[in-house]
Amino acid sequence: MGRLQILSLIFAILVLSPFEAPFGVEESTFEKAEKFYFQKKITVAKNLLLEVIKAEPAHPKAYSYLGDIALANGKYEVAINYYKTAVEVSPTPALEYYRLGQVYIKLGKGNLALDNFQRAYTTNPSLKPTLYQIGYVYLVMMRNKQGTIKYWTQFLEEAPNDPQYDKVEEALKYLRDEKCVLPPLDSHITIEEVLKIGCRTVDGGTADTKGSSAGHSDTIIKNDPLLDLPDDEDDL
Repeated sequence: MGRLQILSLIFAILVLSPFEAPFGVEESTFEKAEKFYFQKKITVAKNLLLEVIKAEPAHPKAYSYLGDIALANGKYEVAINYYKTAVEVSPTPALEYYRLGQVYIKLGKGNLALDNFQRAYTTNPSLKPTLYQIGYVYLVMMRNKQGTIKYWTQFLEEAPNDPQYDKVEEALKYLRDEKCVLPPLDSHITIEEVLKIGCRTVDGGTADTKGSSAGHSDTIIKNDPLLDLPDDEDDL
């Protein structure tokens, strides 16, 4: 075959094989769903994800994404069901345990939140925010100062570059004070107020916190950086 014929053949291949689908490989349904998910086209992504789990009932990431969508829209029980299924079929379910922990915080179920955050850390010790969340549950939902000190201290040791490091470190200064008394769960005084305006002490005085706070963020750790998914009017 001459050089001219070879060049003509290459040109024909390029024309007949557009780069939208390299080497004839077509996007899978999950890949399409993931793409729309990142583009915040949530209804389309959800419908495709439902197709995925219908065809592949053991697809952990599809369940996890569906859980994220439900969680972002306040459908906590739906999110729990999806995350629990993801845990069952995933070989590495740390992130799903973490999500479950956050859902249970939303539902005010401290013991279940604590259990799932601990499972997340045990499954994947590199998921350092679990240490922060465990300390947060002990502080806000259980008023267990020693539990908070233990896990927030570990958090500072293992995650020195975390953006909440300085705020947590400052909060620990006051929590370690033996005179610092946390308000009971039924108190009208919140933990945030305690750490912002001064820690109550045994002798009735207050420790000057210089306006510091625990810096707790309600940000949901997700499969992706989307934190402001639009509301989805359809039920999952």
